[in-house]
Amino acid sequence: MKKVIILLFALSLVALVAIGCSKTTTEELPVADKQQTNVKAKEEQKQETDAPKEEGVVENSGDIKAQMMIANYIIAEQGVHLMAEELEKGNLDEGFLRKVQKAKATVESIEWSDEVKAEADTFLKDVTELEKALIANDVEAAKGPAEAAHESQHDLDKKVAKVVKEMTGGDIKAQMMIANYIIAEQGVHLMAEELEKGNLDEGFLRKVQKAKATVESIEWSDEVKAEADTFLKDVTELEKALIANDVEAAKGPAEAAHESQHDLDKKVASTVMEMKSVSTQVQVIGSTAKNETSVEEEGIPLTIKDWGFENKLELKKGSNVVTVTNTGNMPHGVLIPELGFISEDIAAGETVTLEINAEKTGTFKFLCSVPECGTPEQHGGMIGEVVVQ
Repeated sequence: MKKVIILLFALSLVALVAIGCSKTTTEELPVADKQQTNVKAKEEQKQETDAPKEEGVVENSGDIKAQMMIANYIIAEQGVHLMAEELEKGNLDEGFLRKVQKAKATVESIEWSDEVKAEADTFLKDVTELEKALIANDVEAAKGPAEAAHESQHDLDKKVAKVVKEMTGGDIKAQMMIANYIIAEQGVHLMAEELEKGNLDEGFLRKVQKAKATVESIEWSDEVKAEADTFLKDVTELEKALIANDVEAAKGPAEAAHESQHDLDKKVASTVMEMKSVSTQVQVIGSTAKNETSVEEEGIPLTIKDWGFENKLELKKGSNVVTVTNTGNMPHGVLIPELGFISEDIAAGETVTLEINAEKTGTFKFLCSVPECGTPEQHGGMIGEVVVQ
């Protein structure tokens, strides 16, 4: 649960930094503040221009780095590779379309850096063609686009890994939270248990290499660097043993990597809690039984069920009071990445009153913030629409 909270908080943190903070312009400031801002901007621009450029380093990239890391991870989790294999066998699963649409929505949801844009555009084209074939339930028509999407997703994954490793700056808190989550999701603990039994799965190497690439992709804070370096050393040793298909040689490094990943996870959790951040605030105004909520607290209604949202959320720009009722039998929550908002878990039958601060107008998606509310397919289908005017 801690990993889930970390990822979700990171998503909201990244979204608000990228959308709320970066969209503030001098046109919204008083004249005096505009002048001060312009002077400061010129001074910073001069400092950046005069500063020596390090070869191979992508600049002004911090916020987009975190976005690309999480978007790339979500895309990879949709399993386009396995999908292509099943379609080649003539198997058409009803979950394929939902996963393809999730991958498509994700690749469209951020602005990829110039270095990655070509790969992202190619993957988008391929999954769009695959989506059309799956909507038509045409297995034969889906085979080609599925294989193309598999290849272009692989190219995107490699390019993102390379580019984010070269990027510097940005919100280190968000980056550590995302990286720590991705590392934890590779399942080093279970891997160590299986290797101890003498079981060597072909997927172990890929997961270890994913964990290794992720720990190398960001600059960890000074408080966390020792744990990150230890984990990197351990997974590097484990990688060597797995490449050699040597189960006995892999047992020691796997157990060491399990321990150091656990230490890294704990240290990241404690460090990010101590970090001061003004970029994201989640405010729960109240929690009360439905029939005890006052008229003033009710605000804008939103009803959650298993597994979906019963109504569209209409907000005004600025502060909004929203009353959320969970009529389902499972815990749910509200996550609006583009507004930088995440709620606490809302228990079955509970009504809570939330304050959502909408910094921009437009139409956005919102999701359930509790991945354990059901199967991945059920949770993944919980997508609603919020309109900010």
